[in-house]
Amino acid sequence: MENYNAKTEYKILKNPNTGRWLPYDIYISQGENPIINGIYIEINGIQHYSIQNWHKMKAKRNGTTSKQELIFQKEKDRLKKKFANINGTYIEIDLRKIKTIKEAISFIEKIS
Repeated sequence: MENYNAKTEYKILKNPNTGRWLPYDIYISQGENPIINGIYIEINGIQHYSIQNWHKMKAKRNGTTSKQELIFQKEKDRLKKKFANINGTYIEIDLRKIKTIKEAISFIEKIS
């Protein structure tokens, strides 16, 4: 974080359907406009890819199904990825594949 002057929970995008913030896990500014042109990093656990207990709990609370909650999660991820790709660089850290901080840093440095 210190090496790149990164920000966490970076709020720049709102969900057009709900008006709620879709914060990025990590943002590293760069480019012409450092507020928007940068590297957007998302650290995604398994709940971004398949139904987990988290989805079941949210479904119970929201009166939906686990499948609907996963679809909603994937839609939020899609919106964030699209915005990041338009304005900078999008990097997804898939925690099913990248297990350590060292691996994550190496992955980010190769892409950015």
